[in-house]
Amino acid sequence: TLIGSKHTGGSPAELMGCVLQAPSMHHFVVDGQAMPGAMLGAKGIYSFTANLNPAWSVEFWAACARGDAAEAARRRLLEAHFFDAWAPSWGEISASQSLAKIATRCGIAPEMGLGVRAPYQAGTEAHVDALRALLDGEFQELRYQPGR
Repeated sequence: TLIGSKHTGGSPAELMGCVLQAPSMHHFVVDGQAMPGAMLGAKGIYSFTANLNPAWSVEFWAACARGDAAEAARRRLLEAHFFDAWAPSWGEISASQSLAKIATRCGIAPEMGLGVRAPYQAGTEAHVDALRALLDGEFQELRYQPGR
């Protein structure tokens, strides 16, 4: 049985408070908190980028966990740049589950449906095409490579 927390953002001080107040729990962070999270004792990452390329996300967390600041920072900056470049194509889409399905369709599961429940707006094939073009152009490192 796993008892833990998912720290979705905020300051590293908030995560530190969670770790200090509940040291027996396993604390997990999201992509943007991976670097400070690893330093503060987080046990792992809930990565959005894993929808695109799980091996890349595992390597990102491994760099954070082993204290390889240069590689962790390189990957985090690449990821931040990717989200900044991708966001303009979202249009009215803002729900994380819609974006996750678009990313998964371009990454680990090309058969992923795009439907989501109301009141959220689903992505379209145009959203998938825009993300694929971005990955094929500027962000090939984040492109899924089966078998890796």
